[in-house]
Amino acid sequence: MLDFIESVDNPQKREDAYRLLDLFTGTTGQEARMWRPSIIGFGSPILTSTPPVTNRCRGL
Repeated sequence: MLDFIESVDNPQKREDAYRLLDLFTGTTGQEARMWRPSIIGFGSPILTSTPPVTNRCRGL
C-alpha cells in the first residue's frame, strides 16, 4: 500500500494521501490495506445497500 502511495507522481497528492491514511487509520482503528490495485481500504470490504443487502467483494 505504501508502494502505491509512493508511485503517485504529484507530491501534493502524495502528501494528502499520507494525511488521509493517518486520519482514516485513527478514525477506523483498522490497518490500511489494498482492496484493489488502486483502492486503499480499512477493515473488511463489505458492501451494503438499502434495502439491506450485504455482499462481500469478490476476488479479494
